[in-house]
Amino acid sequence: MFMPFTGMIEVYRGNRLLYVTREAAGMAQIPVADFPIGVYDVTIVRRSLSGEELEAITDTVSNSLTDSGFTLALGMMNSDERQFDILDGDYDDLVAGFAYQSKVSDSTTGSFSILNIGTAQYFQSTINYQPAFPLGVALSTEFNIQSKDWGVNLQTNYAGTLLGKMVNSNFNYRFRDLLGTESHSYFLNVSLMPNHRYSKLFMINAHASKMNAPQYREDYSELNIENQNAISLFGVPANLSTSLGTSSTDDLRATLSLNFMLGDRQDYSLSTNFTYTGQRESSYGEAILSKQTPEESKLSQLTFTAGGGAEFVRLSADADFRFDSANAYLGGFVYRDARQGTYNSNLYGRASGNIYFSGTQYAFDRSGASSGVIVKMDTQPGSNVEVRADVSGGNSVKLRDSNTLVTVPSFTESSMYINSSNAVIDDYSHDYVLYKGNFAFLSIDPRQTFEAAGYIDFSDLGSDSVTLKNHESKVTVSNHESTVDVLGSDNEEYFQLTVSRQYPVIELIDGKGRSLCTVKLDDSLTASNNQEFVYLGKVGCQNG
Repeated sequence: MFMPFTGMIEVYRGNRLLYVTREAAGMAQIPVADFPIGVYDVTIVRRSLSGEELEAITDTVSNSLTDSGFTLALGMMNSDERQFDILDGDYDDLVAGFAYQSKVSDSTTGSFSILNIGTAQYFQSTINYQPAFPLGVALSTEFNIQSKDWGVNLQTNYAGTLLGKMVNSNFNYRFRDLLGTESHSYFLNVSLMPNHRYSKLFMINAHASKMNAPQYREDYSELNIENQNAISLFGVPANLSTSLGTSSTDDLRATLSLNFMLGDRQDYSLSTNFTYTGQRESSYGEAILSKQTPEESKLSQLTFTAGGGAEFVRLSADADFRFDSANAYLGGFVYRDARQGTYNSNLYGRASGNIYFSGTQYAFDRSGASSGVIVKMDTQPGSNVEVRADVSGGNSVKLRDSNTLVTVPSFTESSMYINSSNAVIDDYSHDYVLYKGNFAFLSIDPRQTFEAAGYIDFSDLGSDSVTLKNHESKVTVSNHESTVDVLGSDNEEYFQLTVSRQYPVIELIDGKGRSLCTVKLDDSLTASNNQEFVYLGKVGCQNG
């Protein structure tokens, strides 16, 4: 879907808000795989940051869950709770698990999982009920089989309108019995959006917990009220957030935050936060600077954070990476405790990716996919082709010299087109109907090309009509009356054609089909620094 401006995308099923995100101008993708199961109509609203709303788009979502959806997990883990440096320690605990989920009805799904970590086994089951009206319920239970601990989690959510205002709310209750110690936890979140605009947002968060043990009892509660507004500070757009709260440990907690999007492409973000806690009569602040990089860069985002107060100082740096086959994250911090006069530092990181199979062929990819096509691209040594696979529905993937996964929607017919600005592919259009878990395979052999243009010198050809022919294309040009006018020029002796980079020659053929001469383009290609467009100037047999 196309966004003509930077703004918000909202997807509704009736009055229920299914999805909301902020997108920059350009093509945007909506992850319908995360939507409720079933076949239903949705309304897509595009709204600028100033509140300007375009005409709504109506579309149909077909999102199903197979009756045999399962997941397997296997690995090694360091489960020592006292191990704070994740890069050290022994990864000697076997992790093995199995999870299964199934559609119970059009609005209900169920799942269960079994997980083994070292010598401990865990069991969890979940039932999720999300009907068409904007109220949903999820109930889950979990057991630690070894220590006989168990717990129950109940969650409800509501998303709709109340008194003409957009309201999102959820309530969560969690009970756990751990070695004879009972704990109860309650959480409530309510957000109110006046006039359906993201320039103003009002939220209430409440949390309470209670723990009963044979030797002690512990209660905790907190209440927080937050207000967000879009403002202009010295002519720069900013988001202002203020919050005020209280808890069992702090009689007062106040926070002020200012967030800016900077740069011509809005690729820099600067966040400043200031917090005051009344019980300790202390305050601290922090500044966070982030840089988003272009999509073709391996470095996705770089973040620097500096913060502190009278009691501590903390500096950190974090980097997100996006490789073809995996996402990676690396960070570190230095912390100084002013009261103790001590320093602490740490490094941390993670990496995640996926592997997909189609018969004996496989491909690595950093994002998850339920169905798709594994495309194998064979290129000539030394070639530098850029080929993309475009799928109906908006997905576009740059193909690598090895196997590349192209995500294709499930349960619907999709067309995939292989496009290139500097190569020719014989079979460029393909249609697929794939189900969840299905991955097709396609092999392509692109031939690198360039565009050559010039005009014909008829003075020594002895013919008023000449055909220029190459391994990849041909064009016929006539003296004063051309059959092809590719450039749209008034001079009908001009031509343009696609030329094989592997065989950079043009053969000139007269109107009777006789070969006049062959013109080699190696020198012209070298003089143009191997550009994708080469202007030859005057072309005739004296050049051959």
